[in-house]
This record gives sequence, C-alpha cells and structure tokens, in this order.
Amino acid sequence: MTVSLASAPIADRDRHPRSESGMTVRSLPAIAAEAALRSPDRVVLTALDRAGQVAQSLTAGQVHQRSRALAASLARVAAPGDRVLVPAMPGLQFHLSFLACLSAGCVAVPVPAIRPGGLRRLQPGPTRRLGRLLTVCADCGPTAAFVPAEHVDALAELAAQSAELAAIRFLAAEPTDGCDELAPPADRVDPEALAFLQYTSGSTSDPRGVMVSHCAMLANQRLIRDELDVRPDTVVVSWLPLYHDMGLCAGLLQPLFAGARAFLMEPETFLLRPERWLAALSGHADAVTAAPDFAYAMAVNRVPPELRSELDLRGWRVALCGAEPVKSTTLSAFSAAFGGSGFPASALTPAYGLAEATLYVCGADAAAPPVVRRYDRTDLGRGLATRTDAGDAVELVSVGRPAPEVEIVVVDPETGRALPPGRTGEIWLRSPSNGIGYWGQPEISAGTFGAAVSGRGAPDWLRTGDLGFVDGEDLFVAGRLKELIIIRGVNYYPDDFERLAQEAHPLLATGLAAAFSDQRHPDRVVIVIEGDRTAKRQDLADAALAAVGSVTQELPVQTEVIMVGAIQIPRTTSGKVRRRDCARSLFAGELTVLASSAGHVQ
Repeated sequence: MTVSLASAPIADRDRHPRSESGMTVRSLPAIAAEAALRSPDRVVLTALDRAGQVAQSLTAGQVHQRSRALAASLARVAAPGDRVLVPAMPGLQFHLSFLACLSAGCVAVPVPAIRPGGLRRLQPGPTRRLGRLLTVCADCGPTAAFVPAEHVDALAELAAQSAELAAIRFLAAEPTDGCDELAPPADRVDPEALAFLQYTSGSTSDPRGVMVSHCAMLANQRLIRDELDVRPDTVVVSWLPLYHDMGLCAGLLQPLFAGARAFLMEPETFLLRPERWLAALSGHADAVTAAPDFAYAMAVNRVPPELRSELDLRGWRVALCGAEPVKSTTLSAFSAAFGGSGFPASALTPAYGLAEATLYVCGADAAAPPVVRRYDRTDLGRGLATRTDAGDAVELVSVGRPAPEVEIVVVDPETGRALPPGRTGEIWLRSPSNGIGYWGQPEISAGTFGAAVSGRGAPDWLRTGDLGFVDGEDLFVAGRLKELIIIRGVNYYPDDFERLAQEAHPLLATGLAAAFSDQRHPDRVVIVIEGDRTAKRQDLADAALAAVGSVTQELPVQTEVIMVGAIQIPRTTSGKVRRRDCARSLFAGELTVLASSAGHVQ
C-alpha cells in the first residue's frame, strides 16, 4: 500500500525552500546571513551549563560573523568537497564549526568528542568510541578537524602516531580577529553538493556515512518546520548529541532554518539530572523538544514529585518521541507524572525517521493525543495486523502520517511488491530528503537508495530496513528486518521479549536488554539483561526466572534469560542496543554473566 500526501510529482517539486522575503535560499549559511541582516542583535543560540544556567549565548549577527571567520581559517587548509570532522565540543563551538564547513564548501562530518585523553588510549587498543572515530576517518579520509583551541597542539601530536589520523589538520573552533574579511561569501554553495556525512548509529551493521546534500537537508528542515509549526517565537530545547541525526536537526539545523531560539545542554547533563531538561522547557509559551522513548521514561522514574511541582509545562507544545520504539506505557506514564505540572498530553508526538532520509519522515498530529491500537499477537507473527480487544494483544503506537512530499510503501522485501493494507512488510520511502547514498559504498548504496517497487516507476525508493504496516492513514513500525526472530515460520520482534522480561521484576526494570535467537538452539530465544549492580546474585537469578515466566506466558517460545554486569550490552553512540553484537559477545564468552534462568549463579 502506498500512502502519499505529496502535492506534486517528485520531479516537479521545488527542492530549494524559499525564505520569508521570497528569495531562493540555497544553503544554511545563506539563511544565517539573512537572519543576521534582518535581526543582528537577536539571541538565537544559548548553551546551558550543568546547573541549567546560561553559559554562552550568540546573536544572529555573531553566528554569521564567527562562522564565516572559521570558514576563512578552514579555507586555508581544505578545498571545497574535503571532509572535515566536527566533533562534539563544549558550548556552541560545534554549531559555528558546522556552519563554517558549509560556508567553505566542505563536507561536515559530525563525530563524538575528540579529546587528548582518548587518543592516548590508541595503545594497546582503542576504546569503542575511539574505534568508531578511526572507522569514520578510514572511511571518509578527512582533511581537517575543528577542536577546542586548548586541544589543538596535543591532538596534532598524538594523531601523528595513527595512520588514520596523521593527515588531519586540527583547527581551533574559535575565530580570531580579522579572519572574517577572508571568509567566502555565504551564498556560493551548490545546492546539489554534499553538505555533510551523517554516520549511522550502527545498530545492525558498521556505521556508514550517509551523503546528505544541501537541498536534501533544507527539504527535510522545511518538512520539520511545517509539520511541527516551528516559528521564530518557538523555543527549541535539546540535550541530544549533535553527532546524532536527531540531535543535529533539533539542536542546530531546525533552529537556524526556522529562526527559532535554541536552548542547548550537554547529554551528560540530562543523564545526570533529567530535571534540568524539563526546567529548560518550563515557563515558555511555545516550547518544542525531541528525545527517544527512554528519556521520557527516565524523567518519570528520576524526577521526584517535589521537583515536578516547581515546573510550568503548560507551554510545552511538541514533545517529539522517536529514534527508538515508542512505548504506550511510557507515554501514559509521562502524561500522568507531569500532568500536574501543566503538561498537555496532546504534546506527545511519536515520529519516525532515519539518517538515510536526513531525519524526519512522518509524525503524529502534534495537536492530538497519540494513537494507540491493540493488535492480535498471533496474527502479527504471521504478518497480519488485526485489531483486537482481547487480552493476548500487542499495543502499538502510531508514528503518524507521512509528511507532504513523502511517499511510503510497505512491501514484501523478497519480491519488492507492494502489500495491501494491514500486512506487515519492509517500509520503503521516496522523499526529496533522501540521501544520495553511503560514502564510498556504491553497491550497497544502489541496493538501499535505488530500490524498485514492482509497477511503481523509477528505482528511486529508499529501503529503510524497518518493518511496519499501514492501518488507515497511520504508519506503525514493528521492528528491524535484520533483527526479526523467526521460529517455526512465525515472526517475533525482539522488543516484545525485552519488554515482557523487564516488566516481570523490579530488578529488571531499568537495565538494558537485548533479545535474539539462540545460535545453539534455533527454536530458543535468549534475552540478555544488565543487572542491578547492587543486587545479590541469587536475587538476580530469581528475577531471571520471573522474566522467563512473564515471557512464556505471552509468547509460546522457549526462552532463557541471562543476567550480565552493568554496561555489558553493546550499544551505539546514540544509545541503541546492538543486538547482533550482543549475541556474538555472549556466545564468544566475552560478557560477564552474573546469573541465568537456567539456575546458574556465578
């Protein structure tokens, strides 16, 4: 089934969004230049410290001038089209550096923080985060990297010891006086040229660099602005990592594109004190934010009633929820917990997107409560979405309807044929926001970005790798194709096993979980759960047995639950579980097993 709200054929669409003045906007630097000309003294970006206080603010004029100054320094060492690393940095240095790359015609490559201490760990072996950095550098061959000024010399010296990093020129992410005179004009950027490489989270494969053009980036920002009604008087609050697709769009691209004001905090601030996120949203007349499901659950569990009473969340208009499966229990719990603070339940807005489409694909109505429906569990395993009120049901949350100019079709991944309504298949989409392909991987790119739907025209569909179905006009996402568990011809989704196990016992409620097929016994499922580090091991074994009972009561599958130590389950930089890597690590004996449902306490 195809769901399309496009107002014009793909080929006829205006891929260059227009500014409020009517002139064609070809790049984000051009938008920043226009904002600086229109309101140079208006504060547009504000960084918050760990206490939630203002640490740094920049006006539209300062953003334009300082990013052009950085572009001038970059132009001395890099040519247009060169890849430039833009790591996570304190304050607003990332924002200026990213914009500088676009102004200089270079390709920005957002990555996690690069610190001297991290590079010193190159020997005897890199950490997981450093390993990702080396993979990215080996893949795209960056010429330069923006880093905090105080780290330039140390990083250059340490990088010289690594083949992947030796050729990188490290530049201070702080402009020097006078450089702005040499900066290239902000409007000399080819809209069809690459703007940045968005490396995927790597939850089911090694990270790949999605090539995003300037026109695709701006098309996606236009969708977000229009779908969420982001205006100049809107306040955008974000703690998400800027090297992640949702964090980049929420924390930088959308505020600059829509002219909204952004309040930004470090991810660590949220993880240590989630109430800081809510406090930053408190008191505003029109506030918008985006976060994964776990963030809303964490706020419920860790923000006590006495702090909730201090919040005024009446102006929180959009609470976008995406990046991982959205749970109905999380939505209802959050609404109940913060309703007394004025939070409107209709603000919760489940959404769906992916890096291969820049980010945003579809979202629920931001002015209405989320759509939650119950489906027959057995039929879902057979690929059918049958609504039911019976007890044996799966509750799924709609991620809404596709944005205008986005076409979605659910297909049989083996044949490429469109499936009728209510049938589960792989989600394919066609959008002006789709990336060009993966950097340096033409064969994989052709299969992912150039798929052909039988009888549906040109092979220009993006294969998402996600499974789902359309019910009415709503899209429901069921899971990842590569992580699907198939037992005796019946399909099962790992999220179902993980949820049932975690709900079975208090000791399992907060630990990360990963479910996958047992390599030793094809008809059995293994669920690995990180145990509470303060719990006794016998208590963990008892909790594992309770989890098995909870799972098998709902799912007719032989199940084993294994408890491991804290921070043992592999995850991506954005926090997603790497289930296949977890399976490999478990069967290779690399995880610290504390207890299991088989009766072992170690």
